[in-house]
Amino acid sequence: PAMEQCTVILRNIGQGMTAEGIRAVLDAAGLKATFHFITTAGRPHRGCAFVCFRSSEYALECRRQFDGRPFGDPCAERHCEVHFSNEERSVEATRARYRRDPGKMY
Repeated sequence: PAMEQCTVILRNIGQGMTAEGIRAVLDAAGLKATFHFITTAGRPHRGCAFVCFRSSEYALECRRQFDGRPFGDPCAERHCEVHFSNEERSVEATRARYRRDPGKMY
């Protein structure tokens, strides 16, 4: 059986944005408690992050709200790109992959 696409990649979110900052933006957009974790893959300075949502519906809502729009800063010149991860894994497998990640996980 095919797995739901629940993990998204947020690109162009602003260099230096931390997992805590990303969580605050998602929470303010009504997506509080809709994801398992957020990781910057140890590289917050690159302006991208992975978010593992609890369902594909929440991932689609994230895409609907943020794709093509500024993320967090309404004056940002770059607009967020929301893409589904190419490699869908179970939540446990995704957590295991990033377990040693210095980026915060929730």
